Amino acid sequence: MILNAASLIENCATPARAQDTVLCSVVSDDFAAGFILMERSLRKHNPDWTYPIVAVHSSIKPLSELTKQVIREHCDNVHFASTNDVAMEPIYQYAREVIGTPDRLFPAFALLEILRWSFFKRVIAIDSDVIIRGSLEPLLHASAPLSAVRAYHSELNTPMRFVNTGVMVLNETFLRGFEFSRMREMLGDRVPRPGTGKADQAILNILMHNTALGYLPPRFNYTKRSLLLDMQQQGLDVSSPEDVEAYLDAEDIRIFHYVGEKPWNPKIRAREEAYEAMEAMWHRACEDFGKRSLFQMMDVQRRGWQNRYMQSVRRAHEKQTSSEAAFERQVAINMGL
Repeated sequence: MILNAASLIENCATPARAQDTVLCSVVSDDFAAGFILMERSLRKHNPDWTYPIVAVHSSIKPLSELTKQVIREHCDNVHFASTNDVAMEPIYQYAREVIGTPDRLFPAFALLEILRWSFFKRVIAIDSDVIIRGSLEPLLHASAPLSAVRAYHSELNTPMRFVNTGVMVLNETFLRGFEFSRMREMLGDRVPRPGTGKADQAILNILMHNTALGYLPPRFNYTKRSLLLDMQQQGLDVSSPEDVEAYLDAEDIRIFHYVGEKPWNPKIRAREEAYEAMEAMWHRACEDFGKRSLFQMMDVQRRGWQNRYMQSVRRAHEKQTSSEAAFERQVAINMGL
């Protein structure tokens, strides 16, 4: 199956039929390892899913040719799409003037690019920082114009009144009916709901209307924070990789989402150590699927990450923070977390 619209998606040849389904994920050089493992685990557990997958990257922070090469070496039927600067500028304007989005978050708006893909019947968007653990067949039967999983409170683990956009299914009625050129007008001066952040998720939750929204079961976007709280509530050992996987199996978790700090990066916050057993699952998948080029790329990125960390520590020292917790928080902010 070959993709359409060469102006939007690279490496294209002949038109796609209206009934086509496409997968996509936003990716940058820093998230390439996550993208590769997401795609590999998806193909393993869904061997009949031969759909194209599009790596969407921001023109603000475009993928390097080396990263594209490593992705192509690992992934099947992969294509690349970059954001359209002219189309996105009103969104950037809104983000600067209304939300106050910091510059480091602007590449995340690349997810909004898929709202222009009216030439597909169905777009399934999955974040790059996930592991697929089972069949995603039910996503093909999500009938609402747009479907996603409710967000859960990071401390109370209770469902919120908005969705986590890490997994979405956009159907033809939404894709063909959404007027991307009017997005800035539709947003007006409305501010995001508390907890939705200052980037793509904030905007999508403003635009989504209950009449167009379908809720997917939590198993299709289950976060590491929810897992930690659920296992602790049941008195289970969150430090045991075996117990973590047994719990995920018992709950039939299909997509496990590494929100927050990522398993392929050295940790910044001390609290992230609580997720070590969950990250062991990601690293095992890396050993299963990774080729030499992936590990070489990750080694280079780790060295870059370490350099950024040292610079961030020095900058935090200059702030003369009042406590250890404040110092750690400042380092994380300097790292763009």
